Amino acid sequence: MTKQSGVKGLAQPALEGVGLEGPPEQVVARLAELAERQPRARSAVAQVLGAMPVQQAAELLARMEAGAASAERREIRRALFRLRQKGITPQTPGRAAGAAEGDQPASPAGAPVWGFLSARDAQGLCLAWLVRPRPGTGGVRRLAGLCSDREGLIEFVFDESNRRELRELRRDLERRYRVRLVEADWTVCDFILCQAYAMTPAGRLAGRDAFLGRRAEFTDLPLRTTIEHPIYDVLGHDRADAQPSVELFKEPEAEALRSVIGDVEPYVERIEQVVQSRLVVSEFLQQERLEAVLSEVARELLGSKRGLLLRRRLEDLAYYLLRDGRPQPAGWAAAAAWQLKAGIPLEQNNMLRTLIRSEVEAALGRRRRDQEARLVLTPAQAREASRTEGRRTG
Repeated sequence: MTKQSGVKGLAQPALEGVGLEGPPEQVVARLAELAERQPRARSAVAQVLGAMPVQQAAELLARMEAGAASAERREIRRALFRLRQKGITPQTPGRAAGAAEGDQPASPAGAPVWGFLSARDAQGLCLAWLVRPRPGTGGVRRLAGLCSDREGLIEFVFDESNRRELRELRRDLERRYRVRLVEADWTVCDFILCQAYAMTPAGRLAGRDAFLGRRAEFTDLPLRTTIEHPIYDVLGHDRADAQPSVELFKEPEAEALRSVIGDVEPYVERIEQVVQSRLVVSEFLQQERLEAVLSEVARELLGSKRGLLLRRRLEDLAYYLLRDGRPQPAGWAAAAAWQLKAGIPLEQNNMLRTLIRSEVEAALGRRRRDQEARLVLTPAQAREASRTEGRRTG
């Protein structure tokens, strides 16, 4: 039996006259010809290719992406993402993900700039690097910053080395400190550095103003502190059909999300009152009241700045996981970020409710253990209590 392309039913007006049935390599060839002949049909071509789980489709998408822009590029990246979920990755270098050093987009200043990024830790710290070759020397220049999403640019360094030393530095970071750097779009790394610089208090960072001079050696873009996070370009802006999953917390990098919740002790007493209430004897009603209190806690905890911080960490986490070859958890993180961005009620975000509930329950457990510890006497305390009681009765 002849292998079919698997895209039957996806035809669009832009694809009229193009046969979508038959061996995949023939269908891809016809789509490639259409994309070359009719540029306006490229978005439709990308949608069809994203539904074809074959290597030829991924290769064509990667080639199309190299010259794409705007909405067309977003459609191509979504198609590539769908193929990556099925384990199909293009070998042809592209700009969206997995590009080799020499294939990174060039900066406005001329020579290519490469980006490297780590995940954020529980304190909200990450490393962001800009790397650029030194013409005619075979060496590279590096601008590296330790960035906090709470405190700004903690420190930065500018140095020169060769590519072998740069690779060894990355390996050393992973071996000694368990910090893994992935290749990233340099504009994303630049944004993280700029945002951290902008929120750093004047006078706190030694040589703070030197950062701008060093950055100018990599790009002549103006200092940027706002950006539409690129994860939405890659995975699509409309995440209404996607649902975050608590499975995300199996990824070690997701630990950075817990610290955003912060101190939940003020809410523990409120939870205890519900659990210990003698007025609510029905287990069903008690659970209902508990859920209502948790919803109120979630709204308070994730309101204003804390919710924005959590959304940014989710976006950064999604981007990092995608660049590290983990598309499924990246999709979960992006979906949770999108729900926060779109203002969808937290009652509909089971992943974040689970996160908040686990933090509150952990605090409740700590309080109960402290209370039990106070009721348990050590042997020395018991003897002293016995002697005291004996003196009273004697």
